[in-house]
Amino acid sequence: MAPLRRVVKYPLLLQELLNSTADDNLRKDISQSLEEMKKLINEINKEKGSSENLSKMLEINESLVSLDLFYKIPNFQVLESYRKFVCEGDFIKMGKTKPHKHHYYLFN
Repeated sequence: MAPLRRVVKYPLLLQELLNSTADDNLRKDISQSLEEMKKLINEINKEKGSSENLSKMLEINESLVSLDLFYKIPNFQVLESYRKFVCEGDFIKMGKTKPHKHHYYLFN
């Protein structure tokens, strides 16, 4: 089992331990440990999300560079510290004679 998958199981184990412990001092310590573990897992999830978002932004940047689209939007940079990827998809725009398929990227 991967280390991160193990970490997310610790709160469940601590909760079981808390439920089966009668001693108030031990319950207090276990409860504190449980709360700290939940905070740690939240931080791990935030970092994982940030890492995945950065990977997607790099992928988008490379695809736009390879298509040489930056000349159409002067000074546009995909990779900005404040910019986050939200979603992407396809849409069809009806032209005068035929429909045109477009791919979009949505950022915050």
